[in-house]
Amino acid sequence: MLSVNVGTLLQQESGSKKIVAIDDVVENGNDRFLVKGTVRLCKTNRFIVAEADLVATSELTCMRCLNKFISTFTVKFTDEFYTKDNLIVMAREGNREDDLEDFFTVDGRNILDLSEAIRQYAIMSEPLKPICTENCDPLRQR
Repeated sequence: MLSVNVGTLLQQESGSKKIVAIDDVVENGNDRFLVKGTVRLCKTNRFIVAEADLVATSELTCMRCLNKFISTFTVKFTDEFYTKDNLIVMAREGNREDDLEDFFTVDGRNILDLSEAIRQYAIMSEPLKPICTENCDPLRQR
């Protein structure tokens, strides 16, 4: 479940928390990740903080032999999700509107969609030099 109704959480006092179990696929274009774990949501006076502790599985290409293989890696992040009302307040406080487009948001129906945040952080968490096995030797495979 990557979309979470936070309507009740938004009505509670600052410091209120909600834990969400994640077991889903995140995909967009060429990016496809199976993600499992938990996301802790905490309400503050201006936004909701999401703290994710996830494990992602994805198909990668070995940089040595160029074969495809399945890789599993951790995805941990903390980020903020703003309601539209809070973004309007931030715009009035002098933030440029085009800067406000970069924030993760809670929609007008109080749905917090984690999929884009998880996708972005999963891409950043992928191994920089993916190798299918420790002893991969592309010259032996020919």
